[in-house]
Amino acid sequence: MRGTACLLLMLAALGGCNRKKQVAPEAAASSRPADFTERFDSKNGLLTLHFPAGFKASQDGKHSVILARNLPDGRDEAISFVAVPHPITNDLTKFSHAVQEAGASKLNKFHLDAQHAARCNGNDGMEVVGTWVDADSNVTITRKSCAFLHAGHGFAFSYSIPQELAAGHDALLHAIVEAAELK
Repeated sequence: MRGTACLLLMLAALGGCNRKKQVAPEAAASSRPADFTERFDSKNGLLTLHFPAGFKASQDGKHSVILARNLPDGRDEAISFVAVPHPITNDLTKFSHAVQEAGASKLNKFHLDAQHAARCNGNDGMEVVGTWVDADSNVTITRKSCAFLHAGHGFAFSYSIPQELAAGHDALLHAIVEAAELK
């Protein structure tokens, strides 16, 4: 699973889904879990992330931030946040398709479980749920992603979790995605 973080760094086009309505930053702060004590601003100024201690944020180029943590068993889990100031298209279907195809094509043995319209960080988007196999450990990984457009910018959020841990970790990773502020 150590290769997962590296793979996610290369997958700047991935996304994750947020079904929560977009709210003003002041209101978002009041609805954010109290243990989300850490903050990270993206280099391009389009995202502010809020998350609990134990995760480490790192900038990956101008448009992508990776948030990851090591798990007690030595594996890791990661969230990718991509914010593109000038997407290749303002058509949601075309943008979502391009982003999802680029990401899935780089995942080892990716299997699509579901793809459907969804609300992503308060915006119309396309959610993709699937699994892939970590080449280093042969562990099956659950991946949730969502691509969407907001204020003329393109966004893609995704997270990957070892499949057997998904039920216990999904809620926290989803809450971190929901806490992201869009500019």
